[in-house]
Amino acid sequence: MPRAAKEKPAAAKKEKKVKDPNAPKKPLGAYMWFCKDMRESVKKENPGMSVTEIGKRLGELWKEVSEEDKKKYLKQAEEDKERYNKESAAYNKEKSKEKEKAAEEEDNSEEDE
Repeated sequence: MPRAAKEKPAAAKKEKKVKDPNAPKKPLGAYMWFCKDMRESVKKENPGMSVTEIGKRLGELWKEVSEEDKKKYLKQAEEDKERYNKESAAYNKEKSKEKEKAAEEEDNSEEDE
């Protein structure tokens, strides 16, 4: 029997949620700010390293960073979170206005019929 005939049908895949390009970008955590800051220097020190190895090295470096030095990145993360919250509130407010307007137009079109 052919191999394909024995295989079970694939489970229905969930449709990928379409992301609004106008939506605010999610905030970065302290570790991600650290990685962003250190990635280039790690690459320069180790030019032959793969992306995976660089990630592992960054993780090792993060563990070695003192709490005092981490405060810089924690502050950046907090500021980024505040930025996100402001942008998100403005975005959601705008989105709700659009929904209200669409609902209003739909009500008006139903009344015309």
